[in-house]
Parts: sequence; C-alpha cells; structure tokens
Amino acid sequence: MSARFVVDHPVEIHALVQALFAAKFHAHGDNLELAGSPIVARLCERAMEAMIAAQDAGHLPGNPQETRGRFQSRSPESHIIEAVRRHLAAIAGCGTNWDLWSTSERSEYIRLVFRPYLVDDALVDELAR
Repeated sequence: MSARFVVDHPVEIHALVQALFAAKFHAHGDNLELAGSPIVARLCERAMEAMIAAQDAGHLPGNPQETRGRFQSRSPESHIIEAVRRHLAAIAGCGTNWDLWSTSERSEYIRLVFRPYLVDDALVDELAR
C-alpha cells in the first residue's frame, strides 16, 4: 500500500514549515516526543528544502542562500537554543533514558533535537553534560 501526501503550493509549503517548527521548537511540555523525533526532524529538513526551492524559483519571498545559511550556520538563533535547553531539562531525570546514556549518545540526541539546524560541537558538549 502506498500513501502519498504532496504539498506543492508555495504558501502551503511556508505554512507547513511554520507548523513543523512550532511543533518541534515551541511545543508544550506534554509533547516531548515531537522535539526528539527523527521523523519530525526529517520532515523539517524536507519542508525547508521545498521552501528554499520555492524561494529560488521566485514563488516565495526571501533569499534562498540566506535561508539555507541560517540553517547551516553553526549558531542557531537564541530562541532555538533555549527551546532545546527546555526540552533537555524536561527529559532529564523524568524516567527517560537520558540519565542512562553515555555522553556520545546524549550528543547524538542533542544534534537530532536541533535538526534541521546544525550546531557547534562546543554547545553540544555543554548540553550533553
């Protein structure tokens, strides 16, 4: 069985990006699984790729190089970093595997939570402690 969901209108792509990022980085404490979901992370990446393509084609306002650069820089905006900090604080010590994970496993999870943003190793190391 094959199910397909297509979003190809530029305005819908933009709305999807906003909704995914709101769910991933601004979800309430009872939705911890969204921030740490590899599926949501990949959906964010794919939606961003589509938005950049729409900008590149002139269907959405904005500069595709600037948009791409914002996500590929090693320093996400402060509100994104704070959202990740809140998520990590919520999962630490509440019966999750966080306390059992090695520093390497924590670092891998932190990078996942930041996706589609890239993040500096020093920040990952700080948050993994």
